[in-house]
Amino acid sequence: MATGPFAQPRRSERRPQRLSVTLLAKAGGHEFELPAHSHDVSQHGLRIRTDSPLDEARRLNPGQTVYVYGVGDVGLGHCRVVWVHTDRPDSRSEAGLEFLN
Repeated sequence: MATGPFAQPRRSERRPQRLSVTLLAKAGGHEFELPAHSHDVSQHGLRIRTDSPLDEARRLNPGQTVYVYGVGDVGLGHCRVVWVHTDRPDSRSEAGLEFLN
């Protein structure tokens, strides 16, 4: 864990867990579904990786609200995108999502 004046302890422990999920999001006035899977899950959120590269019309942005559901359309709830990381424009993205409900 990082230390120093900017370090903030995690609110809950992350546990590795791979779940197939779908994000329902909206960008530019258009709704879209985004297949992904989780890397880890905590009491307060999850880290996901998209299953394919994202085009400009389906980009995730910090502060954006998405709805996440899992296998069998089981709703996991509304989440806020906290951070997004993409290595290259043609690669999949990772994002940290915080549960809102």
